[in-house]
Amino acid sequence: MIVKVVANTAKRFSQNPPNDLYRNDKFFSLTIGDSYVVYGINIQGGVLHYLTCHKITDDPYWMPAELFEIVDYRLPPVWYFMFFGYGKSNKINAVWGYEELVMDPKHYAALILREGYWHVIFELRKKEIDEYFSQNH
Repeated sequence: MIVKVVANTAKRFSQNPPNDLYRNDKFFSLTIGDSYVVYGINIQGGVLHYLTCHKITDDPYWMPAELFEIVDYRLPPVWYFMFFGYGKSNKINAVWGYEELVMDPKHYAALILREGYWHVIFELRKKEIDEYFSQNH
C-alpha cells in the first residue's frame, strides 16, 4: 500500500483528539503531498496507524492513518494479521504486516524501542516490500 500525506497535524482527525495519544496541536514530521510505502498497519487505542519510514532518516514510525490518503490499495503478497481484542486505550488492538511484525511480539517491541537487532529484520522486509511495489507499478 502506498499513501500520500494530506495533513500533518492532529486537527485533521475526525475525533479531536481520538485518544490520549494525540492533542489538537500535535504536529507530525510529514510534508503534505509526500508519498510513503506502508510496511505495517496497526490499531492502537482504537486509532488506525501506518508503519512508514521517515524520508530523511529512513527510520520506521507508526503514523495515524487519518494523516494520509491511499493512492495504491494493494498489500504485499505475504502479510499476516493478528487481532488482540479491545482493552485499555493505548494497547495494541490489531496488527497487519510482515511475519515478524505480527507473529513476534519481541520484534514488534524492539522496533518501537529501537533495541536489539530489530533493524536487520525490518531492513530485509522493507527491501522485499519496496521491490514488490517497484516491480508492480
